[in-house]
Amino acid sequence: MLKTFVPVAAQAIREPREAASTLMSMGIPSAALWPAFGALVCLSVILSFLSGGFEQVPDQVTLSPLVLAFSSAVAGAASVFLVWKIGSAMDGTGKFEEALLLTVFLQGLIFAGQIVEFLLFFFVPTLSGLFSIGV
Repeated sequence: MLKTFVPVAAQAIREPREAASTLMSMGIPSAALWPAFGALVCLSVILSFLSGGFEQVPDQVTLSPLVLAFSSAVAGAASVFLVWKIGSAMDGTGKFEEALLLTVFLQGLIFAGQIVEFLLFFFVPTLSGLFSIGV
C-alpha cells in the first residue's frame, strides 16, 4: 500500500488532477472508504494527544480525545458532503464516493505530515516547528 501511496502523493503535488484520476481509477471499494476515514480520524487524534503530552502549557484547556475525535469526524464528513454538493452545483459529474476517496487521501497526506513532524520533534525540535509552519 505504501508503494502506491508515495508515488500518488508525489503526483498530487505536481499534477493534482492526474493524481485524482489515478486514485479514482484504482478501483478502491467504496465499502473501504468510511473505515479508512474513521481510522485516520482515530490515528490523528492519538498522535495529537501523544505530541500534546510533550508540550504541556499551564492553564491551557484541552479537549478530551472523544470530543476531538467527534469534532474531527463531523468536520471531515461535512467537508466531503460540501465538496460533493458544491461540485454538483457547479455542474460537476463527480460522485459522493469519489469525493470521499479524495478526502481520505488528503487526510492520509495530512497524517503523513503529522508523523514526520512528530518524529522531527524528537530528533531536531527546531526543524519540527519549521516543518509545521511549512506544511
